[in-house]
Amino acid sequence: MLLSISAANLSGTFVNLGFESANLSNPIIDDPSFQTHDWSNAAPGWGHNTGTDADVVYYINSHLGDSQRYLIFDATNNAFTGMDPLAGNFSLLIGSGNDYTGPDLNGNLIGYEHAFISQTGMIPAQANSIQLQAIGDLAVFVDGNTIPMINLGGNLWGVDVSGFAGQTSELVIMEDGAVDSLGTLVVDDIAFSTTVVPEPMTIGYVAVTGFLVFALKAARARANAKQR
Repeated sequence: MLLSISAANLSGTFVNLGFESANLSNPIIDDPSFQTHDWSNAAPGWGHNTGTDADVVYYINSHLGDSQRYLIFDATNNAFTGMDPLAGNFSLLIGSGNDYTGPDLNGNLIGYEHAFISQTGMIPAQANSIQLQAIGDLAVFVDGNTIPMINLGGNLWGVDVSGFAGQTSELVIMEDGAVDSLGTLVVDDIAFSTTVVPEPMTIGYVAVTGFLVFALKAARARANAKQR
């Protein structure tokens, strides 16, 4: 069972961790097939990468090009993702892509950008981990440090942030697929937790040990059967 710190302990620090604060009543572009929204309305509290098409959040559908995309979706307007939110009413899709902005005024390709969202806040003093729902190639950074990801079952992931507890830190969640893959990441339900996340080596050791014990028992069973 997951034990998460109450929302009251997050007040005044990290906000909108489940993307439930989306206000989609004032679109920048309001087309029957798609909308664009300001970040402060669609995903308040979150920063993001720069580059082509990174300055807005899409709703209903995204653009068709190969640049970055950020899309908030719900169970009603999910044609682009083809899936319901991972939790609650909204999930956020983060899509990596090419950047055509910058010093090249001719609109030529500048480079490939891994899309990310970021937020700075106080990590609760009691926090041992961050747990989140995600589908796609996921990377998490705290103050620029890559934090190893642990799969806790299904779409649930955990990262150990005990070393940053009680500190004001920057959290970055990034789509981490191969360069030029135009990969997407769906993320939701980010929460600080008192649960201790095991280290990757510990999980690997337990898995290998379990396999060896099973193999040893099987070998003994075969040996006993031959002696009968």
